[in-house]
Amino acid sequence: MNIKKIPQKHFSKKNIEENNLIFIMGNSGIGKSIFSALIAKYYEKNKILLIDFDNINNSLCTLYGIKKKEKEEIININKKIKLIYNIEIFLDNNKKFDKNKFNKMIEKFKINHKIIIDTNTNNYELIKSIIKNNEIIFITEANLIELNKSKKILKKIIYNFLIERNKIKILINKYNKNSIDKNIIKNIFSDFNIIGKLDYSDEINLFINKNTIKNNKIKKEITNIIKKI
Repeated sequence: MNIKKIPQKHFSKKNIEENNLIFIMGNSGIGKSIFSALIAKYYEKNKILLIDFDNINNSLCTLYGIKKKEKEEIININKKIKLIYNIEIFLDNNKKFDKNKFNKMIEKFKINHKIIIDTNTNNYELIKSIIKNNEIIFITEANLIELNKSKKILKKIIYNFLIERNKIKILINKYNKNSIDKNIIKNIFSDFNIIGKLDYSDEINLFINKNTIKNNKIKKEITNIIKKI
């Protein structure tokens, strides 16, 4: 199951643009939306623009207590965080993703904002054209089922989307005493940069329900991960 056996394609190094975008990817239910919101809460260098491409669940709306409105484009969560949850604004008349519409929106924010995009496995093809050359944080859990799923998704990202491995950073979520050993995890993802792990904590429910974290260990873990982004 060693992912390092996936051959790397040849990539052009020319005209690589830095858009200040981070894509949060991984299997459904892995904790992408919660992690996106945690980064937004503790990121100190920039203001944050969250873009919720998970149009099935829109979990960020639930986290922030937002009632969705069809024509609403940008929500001010607070002075620091803005949210775009309605991906219809990026679609053309044929309901296909319009890269130009997306880029125009990004241009408005990319200088002063860190842009975090919460994705869903069902819409990876939708955002295929904008993932290239941007950072990906890929979230997985340290158990056999999730690691097997992660292997399949990573293959798709590398083969089909032509993403360089150094653009993909691995985060281990919900780590606990019964998880696979950390050294085995390091070996499985030896061709990738593992930026940290988040231990399983009941206090995440406090964050989901009240947007509050009292556990200093969680704050420290998130802060250390942000430094590696």
